Amino acid sequence: MDIRTFAEIVGVSIATVSRAFSGNGRISPETKRHILKMAKKKGFTPNIHARRLSSQESAMLGIFYSFSSEPIFDYYNMELAQELAKAALQQGYTAQLELTNDDDRQEERLLQLASTKAIDGVILVVGKIARARKFLPKISHCPCVTITNFPWPKTIPVAGSIFIDFQKGIEQTISTLRDRGHSRIGYIRGMVDETKHQAYLMAMEKAGLDLEPSWIHPGYKSFSDGERAVRALLKRRVTAILCATDILALGVMHAAQEDGVCLPEDLAVVGMDDLAVSAFTTPGLASIGVPRNHVAQASVETLTRAIRDKRYDQIKTTYSQTIHPQLVERHSLGSLPLKNITKKSFDTSPKNA
Repeated sequence: MDIRTFAEIVGVSIATVSRAFSGNGRISPETKRHILKMAKKKGFTPNIHARRLSSQESAMLGIFYSFSSEPIFDYYNMELAQELAKAALQQGYTAQLELTNDDDRQEERLLQLASTKAIDGVILVVGKIARARKFLPKISHCPCVTITNFPWPKTIPVAGSIFIDFQKGIEQTISTLRDRGHSRIGYIRGMVDETKHQAYLMAMEKAGLDLEPSWIHPGYKSFSDGERAVRALLKRRVTAILCATDILALGVMHAAQEDGVCLPEDLAVVGMDDLAVSAFTTPGLASIGVPRNHVAQASVETLTRAIRDKRYDQIKTTYSQTIHPQLVERHSLGSLPLKNITKKSFDTSPKNA
């Protein structure tokens, strides 16, 4: 069925049908819903590829990670990439994920795709601002949306930005741990976590809890980093640990249980990201969950809006959204027993030593 026949069946103009599917132009929400409902009922699908050929669009969105030297092993970002691909497909685009541990090669690849119009827009997941500041001006002709854990600086123009703000989730976590009897709450840092670290410091102060510098440990990224960190923190007699990532938290749980520490009776553990595997650990890992489907939808919708706005390179104010992760409570978020903590709980010497 072509668009003309479908428009006659619905009783609207071809232009109205086009506006309902493209999002361009003025159309009432009721009319749009009716058209989409009838399209589903009649099995009508607009010829997106033909429309894009005439407008010289590629129907391809590029996804780039600007901070990880081993992005293929970054579980969170791979889960995010899957959600971005699904969100792009819903908007009629294909997502092209670019992975390399060579920064210069990745930048060259991005510039090549943008300059040849092989992609209509870019979703850039940014860890640190320095590298993005370097090459974003080179693709100013190609709309770009950034995903960050920090507010995007207004001095660097992009078509849009998605800010994942952990502040409220971390405050919620520290408050919950305090209410469950924990006052000695440690923190294991990640690789790119300055905003998370500052949020932890602020949350501890807001909760009225004292903080010793030795309760903060540089964990960075791997399971083994989490294992090393927990063995150091348990010697500081912390009763709860917040980790910058679920990967670190899983390393914490493994080492603690291996050394005879009871979870969550002797040690509460909370991660960040809420990976798909986190609900299936023993005990289930509590985590400050990033709603990756919402991040992906917001990113793709923001980018497609910018693509449709042919003046995106002249717009000074970006399309911006803030997403607030929330605590997902699971069994590892234990309450501190009323009994005194025994020495055994903090004995981290290997059993077979």
